[in-house]
Amino acid sequence: AVIGAPIAASSAASMSALASNASAACVDLLQPRMPAPTAALTPPRILSVIVPVFTERATVRASLDAVMGKSIPGWQLEIILVESNSTDGTREIVLGYRDHPRIKLILQDQPRGKGHAVRAGFPHATGEVILIQDADLEYDVADYDVLLAPIVAGRQDFVLGSRHGEGGLAIRKFTDQPL
Repeated sequence: AVIGAPIAASSAASMSALASNASAACVDLLQPRMPAPTAALTPPRILSVIVPVFTERATVRASLDAVMGKSIPGWQLEIILVESNSTDGTREIVLGYRDHPRIKLILQDQPRGKGHAVRAGFPHATGEVILIQDADLEYDVADYDVLLAPIVAGRQDFVLGSRHGEGGLAIRKFTDQPL
């Protein structure tokens, strides 16, 4: 019996059956019981989001706020910002995020390209899944769930999203190549 759960019955016969079982339920509730087992709290999975940043003053704040505001049930986002020494004011904006508990900030001394910035973020990622998010709003955080789905389901180990698919998103699959 579940204590406090609403009881619904659709007929008089059902109500009569519930009433006749009420005394048995009351006796059962008076018997000493072991505490109900509680499900172990499983920690959330970690999704590492690497954000390479270079000369994105116009969009970086909106992009970072969108990533920081993203919530995926069962997942905790770890955000790794790799700023490549922008001279347009981007670095100053990014520095405003340095004390946020979910942000890891890497400041590069010179720009070496997006690929280098992404690779610089990899050693700081602790998540079981890594996602790369551009700071120019090119990718939509609303797509994270769709990109994670085939990985979480165990159907894919690697997913590459593309903004050029029908409906705005396509997932490229590499099923014939080993990882």
